[in-house]
Amino acid sequence: MGHLVHATTVCPLAKAFLHHLFTLKAALKPGQTRRLNLSARTDLAWWDALLESWPGISVQQFLILRQPDFHLFCDASETWGCGAWCTPHWLQVPWSDLPPHSTTLQELFPVVIAAAVWGAGWTGRLVLCHSDNAPVVAQVNRLHAHVPLAAHLLCCLALFQALHEFRLRAVHVPGSANSAADHLSRNQAAAFLHSHPNSSPVPSRVPSSLICLLSSQPPQGTLHLWRELFSSFWRAELPQIQERPTCPAGASTSRSLHHTPSRFSPYPQKR
Repeated sequence: MGHLVHATTVCPLAKAFLHHLFTLKAALKPGQTRRLNLSARTDLAWWDALLESWPGISVQQFLILRQPDFHLFCDASETWGCGAWCTPHWLQVPWSDLPPHSTTLQELFPVVIAAAVWGAGWTGRLVLCHSDNAPVVAQVNRLHAHVPLAAHLLCCLALFQALHEFRLRAVHVPGSANSAADHLSRNQAAAFLHSHPNSSPVPSRVPSSLICLLSSQPPQGTLHLWRELFSSFWRAELPQIQERPTCPAGASTSRSLHHTPSRFSPYPQKR
């Protein structure tokens, strides 16, 4: 654990993958030996997935010191589903594809989905996420939640940020200032496109393997099962859905920091 803590000085987002390990360590008495529980093994699964593809360098800790390169708007409705918009791309996911959850979890889903679908185009960038749900803003910035599924979503969010080398920060906005994402969450794509004619005419594709990955609750989504789901999404789906958002004027389009993994096995390997 000391070695992993030292690694977080280079990759600070990896702190999200230490919570359950520290909880188990705190419960140990001097000289006591215990098996790793499923939660601790899940943390190790995140590390295994990260270190399989991570190039060993990071600029994440410096990105938050500058102005945002992209603005992401997310929203969820109780009736139809959730939506996200980052000029010029947008996406929609109906609740029929996701299990029913609390309002906070519903508002968290589009943030994580957007990071997975568009993260490859945010390499070396700071993304500012606008949400009208204050608890979601706090969870995204802390990358910590007590609800198991919310913690799982935040770990996926941290993993996508670490693998794609971007940082995502969240701010709260009034619901009246989030009308574009509100249209998308209510399946009003025509109204959205009328208000934002420069947006893409069709939504970004959200693969079913990503929905399965995000909705797989711990401990069912631990180790072999989770790694199989992640491998399916990363190797099969990600190259097909990578979309690079339009860069601001004068911004560099270099992607030298992005390393596509050359191998990924759904099972732990000897190191």
